Amino acid sequence: TNLGSVMAAIALDIPSLGVGVALGVLVGMVLYALLLAAPLKPQLVNHTYEKSVDKVVHKCPIPDIEEMATKSGKPLVAFCRCWKSGNMPYCDGSHAKHNKETGDNCGPLLVELKKSS
Repeated sequence: TNLGSVMAAIALDIPSLGVGVALGVLVGMVLYALLLAAPLKPQLVNHTYEKSVDKVVHKCPIPDIEEMATKSGKPLVAFCRCWKSGNMPYCDGSHAKHNKETGDNCGPLLVELKKSS
């Protein structure tokens, strides 16, 4: 066998090969533009809690915090900042699972009551 007969058997079509390469490059450029170069849409933090309101806001008057601290026997009241708590607006420790799954480091806002002397 000689090289000529092998090439003939393969039937290499240079123009078709060029069109295929050009289409591959074009598809690659479009995918890059759509998937990698486009800015990512900011992700939601709150996926489930009070979604019917424009902005979730809580007020917790100082006497309520004092009462909660007295009932718990601890001088701290923990407020959720990860949006995973089942006891919003209070922390239930759900951030620990979130942090483990995502590598995040969020934790609660701790309000500490100091007894006046």
